[in-house]
Amino acid sequence: MKLYLYLLLHRTKSEGKGFFTVVTVILMVIASIFSPAVKVNADEGSEESIMLYFTFEEPITKKIKIVNQSYHRVEMQNLSNYGNSGEPYLPVKGVNVLLPQEKKVKEIIVSGNKTYLGRDYVIEPASEPVPFLENVSFSPPEPDEEIYNSTQPFPSQPYAIVDTYFFRGYSILTLRLYPVEYIPKSGEIYYYNDMTLRVKTEDSSINEMFRNFSKDEIRVKKMVDNPETTKSYTSVPQRPNSSLRGNYEYVIITTDELKASTGNYTFQDLVDDKIAKGISATIVTVENITSNPAYWNTTNSLFNDTQAQIRNFIRDAYLNWGTEYVLIGGDDDIIPARKLYVAASGEVTYMPSDLYYACLDGNFNSDMDNKWGESYDGPNGEDVDLIAEVYVGRACVDSSEEVSNFIMKTLAHEDNGGSYLLNAVMIGEYVGFGGVAEWGGNYKDEMIDGSCNNGYYTAGIPTEVYNITTLYDRDDEGYNWPKSELIQILNEGVHMINHLGHSRKNKVMKLCISDVENLSNNKYPFIYSQGCNAGAFDYDDCIAEHFTVTEHGAFAVIMNARYGWGEAYGTDGPSQRYDREFWDAIYGENIYEIGKANQDSKEDNLYRINEKAMRWCYYELNLFGDPESILFVPHDITVEKIISPDYSTPGSTLYINATIANYGFYNETFILINFTINGILIDNVTIEFLERGKKTQISFEWTTSSQMEVYDVKIEAQPVENETVTTNNVLSKVLITGADAAITKILLSSPYPPLSKITIINTTIINPSEFNVSNLNFLLKINNITIDNVTIPLLESGKVFFRETVWIPNETGWHIISACIEPDALYTENNYLNLSVRVPTTIYVDDDGTADTTSIQEAINWASNGDTIYVYSGTYEESLVIDKDINLIGENKENTVIRGVQIDVYTWATIKVARSHARISNFTITRHDEDYVFWGIYLYFSQDIFISQCIIKNMYAGGINIEYSSNNIISHCDIFNGGTGMYIHFSDDNTIYNCLIHNNSIKGIWICRSDGNNISKSYIYSNDNGIEIKISNDNLIFYNNLINNTCNYKNDNNSINSWDNGSIGNYWSDFDEPSEGAYDNNSDGIIDVPYNISGGNNKDNYPLANPVEFIKLYEGYNLITLPFKHSYWASNLYAEIPGCEEVKRFNTTKQDFDDYDIYTPTFGEDFPIEEGIGYFVKVSDDTFFAIGGKSINNISVELVEGWNALGWFKDTTTASSIYENISHCTIVMMWNKSEQDFDIYVPGCPYNYMIGKGDGFFVAVNEQSTWHGEG
Repeated sequence: MKLYLYLLLHRTKSEGKGFFTVVTVILMVIASIFSPAVKVNADEGSEESIMLYFTFEEPITKKIKIVNQSYHRVEMQNLSNYGNSGEPYLPVKGVNVLLPQEKKVKEIIVSGNKTYLGRDYVIEPASEPVPFLENVSFSPPEPDEEIYNSTQPFPSQPYAIVDTYFFRGYSILTLRLYPVEYIPKSGEIYYYNDMTLRVKTEDSSINEMFRNFSKDEIRVKKMVDNPETTKSYTSVPQRPNSSLRGNYEYVIITTDELKASTGNYTFQDLVDDKIAKGISATIVTVENITSNPAYWNTTNSLFNDTQAQIRNFIRDAYLNWGTEYVLIGGDDDIIPARKLYVAASGEVTYMPSDLYYACLDGNFNSDMDNKWGESYDGPNGEDVDLIAEVYVGRACVDSSEEVSNFIMKTLAHEDNGGSYLLNAVMIGEYVGFGGVAEWGGNYKDEMIDGSCNNGYYTAGIPTEVYNITTLYDRDDEGYNWPKSELIQILNEGVHMINHLGHSRKNKVMKLCISDVENLSNNKYPFIYSQGCNAGAFDYDDCIAEHFTVTEHGAFAVIMNARYGWGEAYGTDGPSQRYDREFWDAIYGENIYEIGKANQDSKEDNLYRINEKAMRWCYYELNLFGDPESILFVPHDITVEKIISPDYSTPGSTLYINATIANYGFYNETFILINFTINGILIDNVTIEFLERGKKTQISFEWTTSSQMEVYDVKIEAQPVENETVTTNNVLSKVLITGADAAITKILLSSPYPPLSKITIINTTIINPSEFNVSNLNFLLKINNITIDNVTIPLLESGKVFFRETVWIPNETGWHIISACIEPDALYTENNYLNLSVRVPTTIYVDDDGTADTTSIQEAINWASNGDTIYVYSGTYEESLVIDKDINLIGENKENTVIRGVQIDVYTWATIKVARSHARISNFTITRHDEDYVFWGIYLYFSQDIFISQCIIKNMYAGGINIEYSSNNIISHCDIFNGGTGMYIHFSDDNTIYNCLIHNNSIKGIWICRSDGNNISKSYIYSNDNGIEIKISNDNLIFYNNLINNTCNYKNDNNSINSWDNGSIGNYWSDFDEPSEGAYDNNSDGIIDVPYNISGGNNKDNYPLANPVEFIKLYEGYNLITLPFKHSYWASNLYAEIPGCEEVKRFNTTKQDFDDYDIYTPTFGEDFPIEEGIGYFVKVSDDTFFAIGGKSINNISVELVEGWNALGWFKDTTTASSIYENISHCTIVMMWNKSEQDFDIYVPGCPYNYMIGKGDGFFVAVNEQSTWHGEG
């Protein structure tokens, strides 16, 4: 009979009821289930290379003197020099390499032919940047003796990687090439006549910001040295659903109050003006954004403040509205800027930077500290995003009057004509940095007509067009021009002002705030200043704000949020580089919009971002103004938009409309516009007059042919006299007069499709044409292998077809999902759509050297989001940092040990988690001997972390520290022999259950400044303080044992928390006897009076009379019962027990374990867990299960002839007592969990085993009866 039940228990689900597996087969199956998992290596993927070739002219060397020291300067044509202070200042070539889609850098190889130039050269050292402060100390540049005494080449290799950056989903590798090599000790110089750059790539993930817009492709082609690689960008990534519909190129973000302002001019007037110009525009309020859960980060509060939510909205608008420009409509105290951390030359600051709202990749704080924008705060410790997806300006307004002034001046700048637009002013004050850097005028001269100074060329403001006035202290008789001159110039009207001089928050260009307030001009200029702090808008109304929000002043300014930076004895300072590139954007690259020009000036300097103070300036140059506002040039006609149907029918008469804009500051006459179809001139029209800053609509009538065709529709404006910018004079689009179908979307049921499990792929196909499409063949391929092929018999005009495909991935790594439709021969560009997805892999770790690696941290470094790291039993002496969404699993918690090691003076934790969604289970976590490793696990700014089945012991400070982290779950952990078992600090809504927390010298659980946490079903014993709560509210503590702690609780007067759930409280070892006032007169398991908790108005209203039972479960099968009143079903039991594989009940009618009596989430049916009945629970590893509450006083179980599975719910008894108290009992049999076998009792057996509370057992009876719990 014992063997019979054993075989019933282990019978496989697919077998018939009368067949039993042989014991040896059972043992083999069990052995296979628990043997080590198969060890595999990740696929290395495919490799591609990019080759670029560069040639260089021979350098020019010349002798220079800085103060009293002689040096040699090396210059190369069209190359600037580069170096941090004390390094040889050598020519450098900045390179931007477009990586193919879904590729990353694997290796870089640079080769070339070197030529010897000579020896005994002493190359000038690079200067230390100097802030533009009055009376600042500085010294001449001095060589770094270690470098200059070296016999090794400098630089050590001919290139340096800056980083890989992203622009609208395109991956751009930025690096520096060094065409000059210097041997400092001997003074030898070599240079490369040519350099070949080879970039080897390997597989990577698709960037979610890729939109596949033609304008994005056009823009990126201008940014990189290999524009042809844009052809590789075809796959559009899967994106979350968005509620945004339509198209808005221009978005104003402001508050409800400012949106409703009632001044003479409002934000709506600016929107109307944009729409009139052909730019779609809208207003969105901060209140709408912050109340929308779509923009919340519920997993990490660090990334859920107002700034983060606004940035999430901007990402959504960029992706789904096609947004190009964003105007922040509010001062910093209304719409806060992100404060970015930066340091330079001994100076450290946190500065407001709207760059955070423009550059939309990453989160600017990957290490989740209080320093946003560090150079390693991008994904995987790389640089933050520095190339803008959208162009951002700010209106620092906080009242209706200021809104009105700002909008009035913005609109007036577009509408006002006149000769003042030809006026520009260069302002240079006394700087005092020695030599050529003594005077600001020497810097400003580089902006006039362009400059080749310091080895590189930038365009400047042309004197042949503009009347340029200079206000230079250098040229003034008293070396101090009076501010009255500038006031007069402003009041008379000027278009542009460029300034360098000492400034403060309340002073710039020698003007203080009162001077700005007293201006009377009605012609409003643009101002660019390198001065310090004039744009510090996080303080009370800096002078940049006054210039832009008062009635007079300027329509826009670009000013520094903190110090501007120069260099001693030279003009090649950091701020000067950005200033030069700004005017080069306008007059060299024809980028007239000031928001775009400001960003372009930064991106042109990106290759030198790691020079001192360059990042500082990159962050601080904020635009106070409309980012779409333009600086007018003399002549510029632009074809902005073609408005026509995308689809029509043969023989249709259509109207092709186009928007023509005049961005020059002259009115233009007799502008010839040509209309061509497929390269053939169809018609033309002459615009007799177009006012500066205005747009007009033209229209052509055209009849399509009688055949179905695809047409290239083109509108071209012939250049007007003296127009030099013609790249924007032509625009084209496709028009189709036949049937067409398009694939528009591929969506997956899971962002990380699981290996060997079902993923649903949803493909959307539309018919946007005027004709029905018949017999359309749809193909879906994974890695070029067809997994779905269906014919769509009919897709009517304007209709949508949805196809759902089942995919079960059988390989890990990246997969390309390709959807296509055929035949659709007329127009095929929209017949294909690709989506790249990654199936997570498993990386194996074993300290014996037989797996992928012996280091857990190395495996973490290798892993990608979604991956599993499986660690075989062993001892791993390392401290870990988890910064990815991974699943870290130990083979066995008793034998898989992570021993944290002391790295510096101390190590904060054996495992630090600085990521959301990670999982940690099945480990012993401790520290190496007496090393100062404070915590076992440290959660820092982490959300949705799940920690289970871990033993955490002997830590210096304690077991688990949860800090600034929310919505985490800790379960089934045994934490002991530390300082504090668990410390919850500034962390809300965490759940701790089924944990053993004991023998800690300070506290079991300490909750400080944390709300809404839930602690239940935990055994907290033999600590100094059991649970201590300080300045924390709304925490729920119930269903726990607090036993034999020196003090079971501490709750301060400032904290109000719940110590019961309304019906169940906790078991208190100091309140369980009548002598302690604890009575349970109705024997329901609840003490009749509350347990008072001193400190505030706190009490446990339902203290338990009996401890919560912690039922030990062993790997394999366990026969248990739930010995308290409950409402569990098999599904609840399965979900709450870690590693549970199935729940079984014995079918007494069939005397069998029927398929319907086995529950798993994918097999069998759910069933209730009844009182007094025993159930088998199968688990994959040793664990425990906690159950407590009200006592079971009465049960009634009908016993059938044969076997019955019962559950014991009282204090411990014996098998013989059960036998003697159940009528007609013939055998008592209990499942031995540890031995995985039955123990039998019949009278006369020598072994009369114990049956404890929570144990299940079998009895065999030879006659029906009713069991009421006797025994």
